[in-house]
Amino acid sequence: METNEKYGLDPQYPIMLRSVGESHSYMMSLLCSDGFNIVFHRLGSKSGIHAKPMDTYEVMTADFKRRVIYVYCYAAESHWRPPMGFLFDPLATFGYKVEQSSRFLDDIHEGAEGFYLGKFLSQNIGAFGRVSNFPTYLIEQAIEEGKCEDFRTDGVYERLLKA
Repeated sequence: METNEKYGLDPQYPIMLRSVGESHSYMMSLLCSDGFNIVFHRLGSKSGIHAKPMDTYEVMTADFKRRVIYVYCYAAESHWRPPMGFLFDPLATFGYKVEQSSRFLDDIHEGAEGFYLGKFLSQNIGAFGRVSNFPTYLIEQAIEEGKCEDFRTDGVYERLLKA
């Protein structure tokens, strides 16, 4: 298993998974290191050091930072390990499908101060295809579908638009 600090964050060290379906579960289970949910979309596939292409995902964390994560979906063995700066929802590590964040994270979120996007997300918001106007489009769609608290009158939304 990879022990490199660049695991998942460098195309030379992609996250190793066995299938596309497993990569979807992986991304829906991934959280910021502070326990907040993420917003993501798949940028596409690119060639890498392996025989088949790897997927690249753009992720926005709760503090509005953007990261790119590399996932290889054709590995012989899966290495479910979060990249540096991320963790998994505790329920996901026990094999539960994560459709809403685990209640284990409530205490982490309770003391959060500042303009954090994650305070308004009760689940990861993502797309497995490229999204124009990322992440604004996904957030607005989630608000309309009731998957995200409507915070458009809050200062957090203005920060989102600038990110």
